[in-house]
Amino acid sequence: MAAAERVTCNDIDWFATVAAALNAELNGVSLEVSSENLLSPSPSPLPSGSVVFLGDMFYDAATAELILKWYEMNAHLDIFVGDPGRWALELAAARLDCVMEYDISDEDCGEFPTTRVYRLLPQLSGNG
Repeated sequence: MAAAERVTCNDIDWFATVAAALNAELNGVSLEVSSENLLSPSPSPLPSGSVVFLGDMFYDAATAELILKWYEMNAHLDIFVGDPGRWALELAAARLDCVMEYDISDEDCGEFPTTRVYRLLPQLSGNG
């Protein structure tokens, strides 16, 4: 965030935005928060130069479809996805490039011993 002009945390869960704001305050970081649903019903493109980090969003097929549809209008951005390997991530598998992997087996994560960060790649023409 050192080079960012602005950082916005977005989550449709109001409690998550409050937690993010408190965390930012405790760490002396400036952060805007929004609980607006950016994926639907009428998503709009983000400004050029934006970098997006999606965390643990591929928990079901409907949400995965919304994310991929939203991404089509934001394919000009750098978009990263953090996910421990939920099943719906497979819907985007052909468009993911793993950039980091973290061992979380020592934490209370049950079925997910690792989590990964992926760069979301543009859809290749002719591929679904």
